[in-house]
Amino acid sequence: MTQQRWVLLLAALLLSACCFVVGVVATATLWRIGPTIGQLQATRTVESESRPDSVAVTETALPPAERAPTRTAEPQSTPTPSGVATTAPDGVAASSTLAEVEAALIPPRDLFEIAMRFGRIPADTPRVVSEVDPGYTLGDDLTFFVSDVDSGEYFEVEATLRAQTAHASWWVESGAEVDQADLDASARVFEERSYPTNRALFGSEWTPGIDGDPRVHVFLGEVPGVGGYYSSTDEFPRTVNPFSNEKEIFYINLDNAEPGNDYFDGILAHEFQHMIHWSIDRNEELWINEGLSELAAKVNGFDVGDAVSSFARDTDIPVTRWDDQTYPFYGSAFLFLSYFHQHFGEDAVRALVQNTEDGPESFDEILAPHGMTFDDLFAQWATATLLNDPALDEGRLSFDESFQSPSMAQTIKQYPLIDRGEVHQYGLDYLRFDSSAAGPLTLEFTGDSTVRLLPTEAHSGSWMAWGNRGDDGNTYLTRAFDLRDISSNVTLRFWSWYDLELDYDYAYISISTDGGERWQILPATDTTEENPHGSNFGHAFTGASGYPGQENEDVTPIWREQTVDLSPFVGQEVQLRFEVITDDALNRNGFVVDDVSIPQLNYVENFEAGLGGWEPDGFAWVDNVLPQRFIVQIVAKAGRSTLVVPLPLDERNHATFLLEGFGTTYTEAILIVSGATSFTSERAGYSYSARLGEP
Repeated sequence: MTQQRWVLLLAALLLSACCFVVGVVATATLWRIGPTIGQLQATRTVESESRPDSVAVTETALPPAERAPTRTAEPQSTPTPSGVATTAPDGVAASSTLAEVEAALIPPRDLFEIAMRFGRIPADTPRVVSEVDPGYTLGDDLTFFVSDVDSGEYFEVEATLRAQTAHASWWVESGAEVDQADLDASARVFEERSYPTNRALFGSEWTPGIDGDPRVHVFLGEVPGVGGYYSSTDEFPRTVNPFSNEKEIFYINLDNAEPGNDYFDGILAHEFQHMIHWSIDRNEELWINEGLSELAAKVNGFDVGDAVSSFARDTDIPVTRWDDQTYPFYGSAFLFLSYFHQHFGEDAVRALVQNTEDGPESFDEILAPHGMTFDDLFAQWATATLLNDPALDEGRLSFDESFQSPSMAQTIKQYPLIDRGEVHQYGLDYLRFDSSAAGPLTLEFTGDSTVRLLPTEAHSGSWMAWGNRGDDGNTYLTRAFDLRDISSNVTLRFWSWYDLELDYDYAYISISTDGGERWQILPATDTTEENPHGSNFGHAFTGASGYPGQENEDVTPIWREQTVDLSPFVGQEVQLRFEVITDDALNRNGFVVDDVSIPQLNYVENFEAGLGGWEPDGFAWVDNVLPQRFIVQIVAKAGRSTLVVPLPLDERNHATFLLEGFGTTYTEAILIVSGATSFTSERAGYSYSARLGEP
């Protein structure tokens, strides 16, 4: 890695009603804070150019944070960058796996194109079912498919059009008791508040959409397992998905919420954001999509519930990588997007929705013109989540809402201490050190240098082909084979490991005989034709390898050998393809292939020297090792003043921090630790020690 000097902005912030903002040169691994608040002391120093009388730090070299500026909407305000150094260990930062995964962009899923490619629909099938407004009137009856999230199946329901405004038609399940005045009240709220507010902040839904109707539709009835939902399945013809209602439509569960109150109206504002987001950026990461939907409820004036408090009780939630859709995940995503909206403004939120990058990279593009990265924003948010004080740093470390203080992962009162912890990537561990005795406090931190991409290893050797992970994505790996000189039976063999959301995300092996225009899905040893949601295009892998039909959370996937009969295609030139298709929400570790062979061709590929002629589109060649990065900060409290110091780590992910005046000037210190490696759900391991006295 090329080393060069990097000016680190805001290496230390003395945060009080009068806030000192400084610019300094990055430090070595020993940080010393003296008894004078805000003074960093070291043996050889380079003075800060901005406030030479307030901060002095040791000179060293850190890698630059390089990102090309991108034109974007101007935020209303520009929060000061945190300057947190998320350095990766030398010798690992150039990891081939990291480079491969960063380059493997995930194409968005287009169910229409996929259905055409697999021969489910003719090439001339229109994307819309009507270009004419159907002209529904009050009293009309229709049949709807409704998803039972609990059972994983669909059922049909009759409903009657009971209310209609300029932009929405409201359908109530036959036999359901709904007060008409309450229904009309919620219809007005959506028409006059949520509809224009969401469109102004996020953008427009697809209109007149698949059905030629300028109105969106709202179904009220029995919707088991959820408060409400929006599904992009309904944006495609029934020939693509047999359970599509072929409308821009929301579903609200009357057993959970009845019209005429803020809770009901908030659910609808939440789901409307999802509809808008799908029309603009289909495969945005789930945490951003859900965080913005919670933000939609907030900006429309509706109560967002206590999800934030649920998150505050356990902050080691991977903000950027959801494992499930439980309350704490909603709380973390909402709090992050609410902070972004509060401090950067509506233009930045609109730019985020419009940005075609996904996840942290979309924030990077928006923040780049202001000298910030996603990691800077995350570090600032992590500190604000701890402090939430509008008197600090001109309000930048606060929220426009109150919530309980976050729980500490550990509270240390006895010294010396040596301990080890784990934290999720972009999760938060708050470690409090109480000043039970006076004296200088030495804190030492060492983080693991690497982390696994996946909770497995290659079937043989070190390298394998990974189908990537993302929401609403479609990745594939393709290679040509010549079977013209083969007259006997032909068998494709390969080993697979997969962790795919059961009955929602699927992987396939398919073949083309016409140069890639049309593809035929082939059965393999562990594929299934079960299709509870209409999303399985044929013989597919789903769930956890080795445990068909069992919930992912209950089992650990294993490597399985797969065989595929290619005999019907002898005498032809063919293309073979591994393919992964994921749905709108949630994704797991994905699909992995290794040790591919066709014995009749004497073909063997173990991927140890590369992909061996397989052409990836979203797939990546990986050895399962990523450089582990960290965001580490120290918060020291001294009466009404608070000191926040980002802690850059050396090439070993190590740093030592000396806090003088502990127990006298400083009443407590809090170490904030976050993993900062994208692409993986594996936790980041670290060790730390604390003792009273000099290093």
